[in-house]
Amino acid sequence: MTDKALISVVMPVYNARKFLSQAIESTLSQTNKNFEFIIVDDYSSDNSYQICEKYQKIDPRIKLFRNINHQGVGFTLNFAINKSKGQFLARMDADDIMDPRRLEKQVNYFQKNINIVCLGSWMKEINEKNKIIGYRTTSLLHKQIYEKMFYEMAIQNPTLMINKNLVPRDFSWCKTDGILDDLDLLFKLLQFGEFNNVGEYLMFYRIHENNLSLRNVKKTFNEALNIRQNAVIKYDYKPTLKGKIISFLEQFVVNFIPSQSLYFLYKIFRKINI
Repeated sequence: MTDKALISVVMPVYNARKFLSQAIESTLSQTNKNFEFIIVDDYSSDNSYQICEKYQKIDPRIKLFRNINHQGVGFTLNFAINKSKGQFLARMDADDIMDPRRLEKQVNYFQKNINIVCLGSWMKEINEKNKIIGYRTTSLLHKQIYEKMFYEMAIQNPTLMINKNLVPRDFSWCKTDGILDDLDLLFKLLQFGEFNNVGEYLMFYRIHENNLSLRNVKKTFNEALNIRQNAVIKYDYKPTLKGKIISFLEQFVVNFIPSQSLYFLYKIFRKINI
């Protein structure tokens, strides 16, 4: 690793001991070694912080911090980002697994496309036993991603990498209230460049019983709807007619179907068995 890391991987941690070692080891095993790994423990009540300490002792790329009390994902991410020094900022969650080539593939893509500010990828869904239970593909190019952002996650948060060189130094990163810190951030970043996705599966996204956004489907949807509508006013986002129609139909379905049924339908749609 050079004196200044090219990539900053940021990972918030909260009571994540069950899958934490796999997340850390998959990051440390990347083919691109030129990164710093910023881990911030959000005052976990389990032994997550001690697990992180163990890895910090054996790999100097890890920079470990701990909040003095529980603050939430948005606050914790902002803290981690403010500590980062790399040109490229890679998001990582404490229950997911990176493909070994993730950082290499995304950085190579950025270096060939200098107008890209945000880059995601496809990802595979896994269960608690690491069995593949689903696949998530997304549009690859900016025009389609932009249009779909009004009604779906056109860039998957766990795969997100950002070119910080295109973002102002005084940029306000993540909102600190609610579940969807990532969606609001994406709309804000649209003003600084294009969005693309790498058409390869570079992340294993874990589906388990503690996935907050899946267990609170209506709350998650309504928060996403509010963020999208606010983006039209706050960030000058321009939804297409198709996007408005799909969003309206989604509202109808979500508001008239019980939450448990929505989660059941989601599992059927994704062919998930958990």
